[in-house]
Amino acid sequence: MKKEWTIVTGGGSGIGLKLVKKLLKEGRHVGLILRNAARKSELLDAEPGLSRYEKLDYFFADLSVQIEIKAVAQEIINRWPKVDVLFNNAGVLLEKPAFSAQGNEMHYEVNTLAPFLLASHLRPALAKSETPLIVNTSTDGIHYIRKLDIPELINPKKFRKLFGPYMYSKLAQYLIMKDSTEDNGQSKVKYLFVSPGGNKTKLSTGKGMPGWMKLYVKLIYKSPSYGADLLWEAAFNEDISFNSGSYIQKSKAIKIPLTLDPIKKLDLLKGVNI
Repeated sequence: MKKEWTIVTGGGSGIGLKLVKKLLKEGRHVGLILRNAARKSELLDAEPGLSRYEKLDYFFADLSVQIEIKAVAQEIINRWPKVDVLFNNAGVLLEKPAFSAQGNEMHYEVNTLAPFLLASHLRPALAKSETPLIVNTSTDGIHYIRKLDIPELINPKKFRKLFGPYMYSKLAQYLIMKDSTEDNGQSKVKYLFVSPGGNKTKLSTGKGMPGWMKLYVKLIYKSPSYGADLLWEAAFNEDISFNSGSYIQKSKAIKIPLTLDPIKKLDLLKGVNI
């Protein structure tokens, strides 16, 4: 099977869990990165059916801790023959500023740096695949942002739910990872950035959402299966093809006008401590 060996972050609930189940039912080999062993126990208590899948491997890392990202990537490299698809699906949407072990604001740490670092450290495993692919879970609307205030992203002086650090961290994820694909032109790894649309998940129904959006989420947002299907489609639907670096919303590639110059790229990478 092409693209058999798949890694999923944020697969313990919501869109990621639906995606994991879909991949397993297709017979693909899934590596699920969870925060710790306790989270695995909680997941299996809630989803006992997962225990019957022999092709489900568990890996552990707190994605807000950079040294753990490096360690889990090395474990995957040691245990697996290759990685065909990396689904960078984990993310945070918080109600107030929080800071990581590295001292970075948490949206910037988990939504921007973590997927970038995991992809970088997994490059040896991806290089062994014939068609290596990285699918990053993005969000609607980042193509409307006309300026990325990097100092404000890294250490915000003001905080807006959803439309502040969260949106900017997703835009920064796109910019820094797309820039890396262009800098590394000899690489055969394909990068896609997929918005799953509005889904009823722990993030969208949590305290990080503005109060005025709660009714909208309740009435309009879809089941997490909807977002999982969009991620799956980008990775495996052979009837649809997107160029590397595409930002995809509602199954269509949309142009993002912003780019990174070398100085801004270095500024975004200041939060990397390994």
